[in-house]
Parts: sequence; structure tokens; C-alpha cells
Amino acid sequence: MKRIPVKEYLSFLNEGLKHILIDVRSDVEIESGMIDNAVHLPLHDLNKKLLEMDAEEIQHIVFYCRSGYRSLSACDIAAKIWGTSKEYYSLDGGILAWHESQKVLL
Repeated sequence: MKRIPVKEYLSFLNEGLKHILIDVRSDVEIESGMIDNAVHLPLHDLNKKLLEMDAEEIQHIVFYCRSGYRSLSACDIAAKIWGTSKEYYSLDGGILAWHESQKVLL
């Protein structure tokens, strides 16, 4: 598991690195917007939702929340479910850091 700054995550996007971006914020929190192409899986449902997902072909999983704390927990949960052969990232600073970098929200 690794904290990934917004700038490094943008490199993922620019390089076309195959990954999944997961927003673990609550339903109420996402009303203020989400990062483009993110999948919303609230932290309280994450265990169940990850068990239902087919992530066999996805090697890089990036989680984010409001500030970066819950996304670290999400990385731990995912590693327990999907194993340690994948790369798990927590967007450092969460959506607040994304917003500060003046990136667009949906």
C-alpha cells in the first residue's frame, strides 16, 4: 500500500495505466462531486462490494476519500480480500487535495 500524491496519480492517467479509482466516501459526501471515472463504494460497504467485484485483470487500485484517512483503511481491506499481488494506493490528501490542484469534479 502506498500513498500517492495527486501529481503522481495524474501521471497514471497520462500514461494510460490500467487501474480502478474507488471513492470510499459516504453517499452524502459524493453529492458534492466525484473524480471523473471513479467508482463509488462507500467504506461501510467496501468488504461486501469488493467480494462481488471481478478485479482479476486490474493490477492497480487507487482509493480516495475526503482527506486520505479512510482510503488507507480501504487499502488494507482490499489487500485482505484480493491479496498482496496487486498494487494498492491511497490518494494522498483525498478529494481535498484533488480539488486544491484545481481538477474538475463530476
